Amino acid sequence: MTDLPTANPTTKAERLYCESRIRTRNMVERTFGVWKRRFHVFIFGLRLKMETSMAVIQSCAILHNNARLANDPQPPDEVENITQLLTNELVDIEDAIQPEHNNYGLRNALLAEHFGPM
Repeated sequence: MTDLPTANPTTKAERLYCESRIRTRNMVERTFGVWKRRFHVFIFGLRLKMETSMAVIQSCAILHNNARLANDPQPPDEVENITQLLTNELVDIEDAIQPEHNNYGLRNALLAEHFGPM
């Protein structure tokens, strides 16, 4: 999903959408951080066919959940520093996205349908 075009939401629906998106994004980013430390395949991204990538992601999710159920300790944070050093040379994917593919229409429809009635 994309951010609202302005930094200042004006309607209640826009404010609720922004709050919900921030909470969701924070949780997802924390999870990706844990996965990158546990499964180094995610550090540089998957350079595989879509079907293979989906199988890898699902397998890692299952392995991660099993590790949590077994009280396996979290990987050390030092890997995150290595990740930052190694990824400095990579292109920022959000900068590479073309503006005509920004999904504003989809976001606005979701905003009106799910957050407007609140």
